[in-house]
Amino acid sequence: TLEMECPPRVYAGGRCVFSISVSNPSDNAVENVRLKHQLPPGLAPLPDEDRERVWRRARLEPHETWEVERTASAGSAVGTFQSTAALLVDNRPEAFQTCQTQVDPPPVAVVLTCPPTMSDGDSATAEIVVSNSTSEAAEDLSVTLELSDRRLAALELSPNRGDRGIKQSWVIDRLDPNQSWRQRVTISASAPGRLQSCAQIRVRSAPESVL
Repeated sequence: TLEMECPPRVYAGGRCVFSISVSNPSDNAVENVRLKHQLPPGLAPLPDEDRERVWRRARLEPHETWEVERTASAGSAVGTFQSTAALLVDNRPEAFQTCQTQVDPPPVAVVLTCPPTMSDGDSATAEIVVSNSTSEAAEDLSVTLELSDRRLAALELSPNRGDRGIKQSWVIDRLDPNQSWRQRVTISASAPGRLQSCAQIRVRSAPESVL
């Protein structure tokens, strides 16, 4: 017998775990067992995996249960996506299972406004806005602003609470429904170049949004 469980709902950018089990209820061993799992569009495999993953067992003992797990990530597309598991014995299909996962928009969103270019000696203001558009409060948020072009080593953020450099983080204990959190920082440069920046927000047990 073949069984598969998947999360019924995840947020875009988050991860979902598939639990698949194969049981041999008979009194005889089963040999040359293969288990295949296919990810649908909208769910992506981990970097070292293909969209279809295959597990093999040379022998499944009587009344033995074989369990595997697979982790995938949800892309930016929202909607309902169906994955498929197949059990083969001696290259013959024996059983199929499907399960559906609903991918929803992230519960919070981050918007970053910053200057695209800076010249020697320039200072400019960047603003981060984190919004909660859901009907539930979001807690334990971590927001990070990073000036990701490390060639511009002279870039600095302020206020920096004593941590000068190209990366700065804040913690939001709670963001109520339909509320926003804002933070302004000053970016200064002592060398010319194009500013590349990245703002990230991570929610406890939820995905991160990146700009």
